[in-house]
Amino acid sequence: GRDLRRLWDGHDQLRGDGRVRDGVRRARPDRRTRASIRQRSRDLRNSETRLKVAQSLAGLATFEWNVRSGQVLCSDNFRSLFGLPETAPVNPETLLAVVHPDDRERVGADIARVRDSGGAYDVEFRVKAPGGATRWIAGTGEALLDHDDIPQRIIGANYDVSEFKKAAETNALLAAVVQSS
Repeated sequence: GRDLRRLWDGHDQLRGDGRVRDGVRRARPDRRTRASIRQRSRDLRNSETRLKVAQSLAGLATFEWNVRSGQVLCSDNFRSLFGLPETAPVNPETLLAVVHPDDRERVGADIARVRDSGGAYDVEFRVKAPGGATRWIAGTGEALLDHDDIPQRIIGANYDVSEFKKAAETNALLAAVVQSS
């Protein structure tokens, strides 16, 4: 008890049982500490802005899925990449619903494997874009494990690879024409 009282500069602000009296203000950080906190907050906001700009330029849609709670945090462009309305919930079920039926089982198996056992995934699949067109998406991610090596969160990124797929098809057709001549 006495040592705690000394920490309060001799002010009689502690009860006999060592608890702080009601109404006593907590110690405030000094000016240097407050300035450091403000600077770190600005640095964090600037870093977040740089990340958003880089993601936008690269066409990356990122997410973090808390496997235990089911909550998914995602970048601003995530829903639009998958052709979902802005207000649509983001979870494995809604995402699998927009995956092309021929790819759905494979993508679902990858999600289940990483959710249940950990590890990483790297997958390409098709989704129906608004207007009915098919869009190719590449996704990569990894499970983050807790102290018992159980997947706790999955983080990942997805991006549209439709133009790459079209270019590969064109190259294959040109190679077939050249080979047959």
